[in-house]
Amino acid sequence: MMDWRGSLEGLRQRMKAVYPGADSRTMERAIEKVARTSMQADETRLRNAVATAQLLVDYRLSEATVLAELARPFAEAGADAKALEGEFGKEVAGMAAELAAINKIAGEGNPEKTEKMLLTLARDFRLLLIMLAERKTRLEQSLQEGEADKALAAEVLEIYAPLAEKLGINELRNALEDLAFRALYAGEYQRLAERLRQSEKTRERELQLAVGTLGKEVVKQGIKA
Repeated sequence: MMDWRGSLEGLRQRMKAVYPGADSRTMERAIEKVARTSMQADETRLRNAVATAQLLVDYRLSEATVLAELARPFAEAGADAKALEGEFGKEVAGMAAELAAINKIAGEGNPEKTEKMLLTLARDFRLLLIMLAERKTRLEQSLQEGEADKALAAEVLEIYAPLAEKLGINELRNALEDLAFRALYAGEYQRLAERLRQSEKTRERELQLAVGTLGKEVVKQGIKA
């Protein structure tokens, strides 16, 4: 199982480097709140939030967007809205509350309802990006733990990968599709990956042969390289 607590310090340093002018007090409060939490029932949510926050930092999204993801597990656990606002600020607490409501609807397993809900998020692009990043890290974690979440993988192929494509985020779309395919079709994925590796080896051998042949021809013709 991923040591998400141990990765918090890395997240702290990464955020300081990426957001040098940000309010460090809010960031420190957010990270410390996650670090000291004892909500064992929400361990999975917290691990996912930390991993997703790291991904959002890598994408260079705003500090508020990253903090909203760190605050999300507490909103989902029913934390007092005013208390959350006091710790994270009004903007972040509001985003976290929306994410909690969104994930509750998504968790009902109704794709049509989820798609309609996602359309309402067009007013805040940040929430859509968090949703996509969350799905990516959740799938990654389930695969790492050897318990592929096939229901989530099917949802990703049906809803989230197409959404990423519509938003023009092709790198994230490709990553989501790759993870979902691994989860749903593990055997086929391994066979395809092996064929690609063999194909790459063949191309390398052909390239080396071509370079060697060309080198001999250059020497034969007396051409100075």
